[in-house]
Amino acid sequence: MGKESYKSRSGSFPFLALPRSVRDKIYQYVTPFPTAPSAPISAFLDNRPPFELRDRSSELSTDLSILLVNKQVHDEASQVLYGETVFPVRVVINESRTDGYEPQMLFEVQYETPWEEVGYTWRDKDEIGEYCAVNFLPRFATHIPESNGAPPPLPIPTYRHLIKHIRVDIIDKRASPYSFKEYDVPAIMQERIKKLLLPFAHRLTQTLGPASSTDTTLDIKLSSLFLYKEELSNFQYREEAGEETTELYTELIETVWPFTIGSWKYVLDMPLQIQKQHSKLVARVFRACDEDYSRMEGGEKKRYQALDVAVPCFWAMSNGKMRVTKKLQSAGGSNVRRGRRTMNFQSRY
Repeated sequence: MGKESYKSRSGSFPFLALPRSVRDKIYQYVTPFPTAPSAPISAFLDNRPPFELRDRSSELSTDLSILLVNKQVHDEASQVLYGETVFPVRVVINESRTDGYEPQMLFEVQYETPWEEVGYTWRDKDEIGEYCAVNFLPRFATHIPESNGAPPPLPIPTYRHLIKHIRVDIIDKRASPYSFKEYDVPAIMQERIKKLLLPFAHRLTQTLGPASSTDTTLDIKLSSLFLYKEELSNFQYREEAGEETTELYTELIETVWPFTIGSWKYVLDMPLQIQKQHSKLVARVFRACDEDYSRMEGGEKKRYQALDVAVPCFWAMSNGKMRVTKKLQSAGGSNVRRGRRTMNFQSRY
């Protein structure tokens, strides 16, 4: 008799008759999104490739069949799923120097979110960087035709405005940000660090939508491999090295700056060395970067916003994620030439 009292005449449980607060609690249990923890900077010491550093928990399948029950349940459960999940974004920065007939310096960036994976290279001889493949065409990938142009960012507009919390991990793997002086790097590369992540800040703006991003909070954490190594060696900055130290910190702060120009709110987590020794430097550098950005010509801004993928790379959909990829050019995957827009990050890190 007691059990029958919980059932409707149709024999099903009257779920929608429950208070909304109770339904939300149930949605929290049935729509878990496995948010991967931040990768410790120590994981990058042995130069393992990025696909080995990924937290596979972020790729676990989640049963979202509850979204198919009816429109009301779909809308309510979506608000919980997207509104309470902390979506992880990982940005890995490296630099390299190529020797040969035309030696060059280049920045390399890998940008990975739950919905897309994009590589980026910027050579000293190029006016602007270009998207490239992070790896080769995954198995069971769906090729998105080039005629469609760049695919619309995921999630689709129905859900973008529901995203409230994103964690951005910026891992700077450069051996020494102020080593430009030591290695005679072109001066133009020194000026590019503040613009390096602009394409990805714009990609995030497109993902969230300009209107909805005002309700979103970014937790931005910067990890510097160079500072971590110095900390391991118990290196203490001397007062007489203050100017050089300030230049180093300024460069690292400029690296983070692009993710502060969106309409979202943000919380910064900077290396302890910067927090303890130059607590006011962050605001000063951000202010200078904002002024430089306001003076940037509209045409240049649009180039960062409209950056697209060019052949031989292309967009493909694999496991629910858009990826800039390329086809294998040899049976075994070895001896693949690294041309423009075709860097294989798995062979780099």
